[in-house]
Amino acid sequence: MLARLSWSLDEAFEITANTPLDEIEEELRAMNIHPNALSSSDLDRILRANGEKSPVYAYVSDESLQHDGVERDIKELILKLRFLTRQQRYQEALGIAQLATRLAPNYWRALISYAGLLVLVGRVDEGDRIYQRMTVKFLNEPKALGAAVHGSAAVKEIKSRLNPTNDEIIELSNLYEKAVKLDGARANSRACLLITSLLAGRTDKGRKVLEDSLQCEGFFEAMHFELEERGGRKYASKMYNVMQALPIWFRDFLCNSQTAFGLESAT
Repeated sequence: MLARLSWSLDEAFEITANTPLDEIEEELRAMNIHPNALSSSDLDRILRANGEKSPVYAYVSDESLQHDGVERDIKELILKLRFLTRQQRYQEALGIAQLATRLAPNYWRALISYAGLLVLVGRVDEGDRIYQRMTVKFLNEPKALGAAVHGSAAVKEIKSRLNPTNDEIIELSNLYEKAVKLDGARANSRACLLITSLLAGRTDKGRKVLEDSLQCEGFFEAMHFELEERGGRKYASKMYNVMQALPIWFRDFLCNSQTAFGLESAT
């Protein structure tokens, strides 16, 4: 977590990513925060207090586990970690995810959850390595592969601090498109594909993605979530451009005011 603080707070604390961890500890203790007890929610609070919001956020799937073909106790672990993640109790959720991977090492939801939670607690490269291994392990399982591809794209966005270059946006759009092709039910992949398509200037493609996604369960919620999270960070001005490219009826449907997405500063 301290390494993540070094990576995320260079501007806020006037430090660089090369600052020794003992100096970061001193900064934390001066704020009455014990370094070993620093959680992801603590980090988000520190970032907000210093005018910056962490580039890491969690989209939690509601997809049914009914047909996954795993034992009842494993399903229970997945449901528990989903709940904890929504509560931003990431360290607790991480422990459960790790247990799930030990009990069911070939269950893709356990692996994808573990990878995502590693990213959330700042162990980004560890999480990404799991995503990369999954693209090989589950090559013939589209749903699992789609989740891994989406995860890899999300890591790229996080490493760009949710402010990717134009070339990176095109790469991200292609990855999200691949995820959707592998699993058309991935609502958050559809939302990310729509956003990155519009950011890449692929307006016609974005409109097609929107049209194709309107009957996808969870798409409206995923789109609202992505716009709100991205609009509250350095993506804000770009999210204003995305909103302007969306059909008026869709903007009005999602929200009656752009300010709900944190976009008032973008105007």
